[in-house]
Amino acid sequence: MPVPSLRRGLAAVILAAALAPGAPAAAKGLWWKECMDPAKQGAALSEACRRAVDQGGLSARETAAAFTNLGIGLAEIGRHGDALTAYDKAAAADPRFAPLYVNRALSRAARGQVRGVLDDYEAAIRMEPRDVGARLGRGAFYLRRGAADQAFADFDAAARIAPKDADAIYNRGLALSALSRPREAEADFSRVLSLFPDDAFALLERGKARGAQGRHGDALADYDAAARKRPEWPDPHVARGRALDAVGDAGGAAQAYLRAFELGARDDWLRAKVQGMGG
Repeated sequence: MPVPSLRRGLAAVILAAALAPGAPAAAKGLWWKECMDPAKQGAALSEACRRAVDQGGLSARETAAAFTNLGIGLAEIGRHGDALTAYDKAAAADPRFAPLYVNRALSRAARGQVRGVLDDYEAAIRMEPRDVGARLGRGAFYLRRGAADQAFADFDAAARIAPKDADAIYNRGLALSALSRPREAEADFSRVLSLFPDDAFALLERGKARGAQGRHGDALADYDAAARKRPEWPDPHVARGRALDAVGDAGGAAQAYLRAFELGARDDWLRAKVQGMGG
């Protein structure tokens, strides 16, 4: 079963402000500025960073950052093999540049290099023990592989480092749900909602945690709220259908499943249900 809505599992472009001061930006040229632009993505980002490296005048750490962003851009367009080459060049320029390892882990995951993924996250965490992003990335990797206990350990560590980080709390809630600890999961999703009351994902997952405790009425209230927050999203309607099935409301469940299908949900089991209704 797919892991729902993990947070912060994506690459993060390195910003010039995060680096130690080097030569003035003007001395490094326009391409350096473009390479460090958080608005740049994909091919445009990778090309800007390639040109920045070719232009020269960068410190070892700046070179590592440029190669890291080059790799991120390539990964965004699915060129993970080339991205790995860029990350390796970043490591050659400055092996102590922790962000390269977090991003290289994502491309290694895309290529199925499990041992390399774990080695990279371990390196990043060893260099920056209080880096929440590395722990969230490794936790997400573990959870997708079904290792919920190891995922929980990383998400819990991240939440302890940053107690108000909603992504860390949310992901810990997902791990708790996977570990069949719905009461604790509900508490985490409620904490996210205390920080961000309009978070439809947290509403959906809290509803599931409540449903797992047999509190189907509370679960339905959360699903309805999630659907109001994101009217185009089919997932709350799927969850609503399951909750109504659980309380014996076959007609209400059928309406919810049909609405989810109308909004684009296409799971095989849902398609079969809708076809069975004549839809």
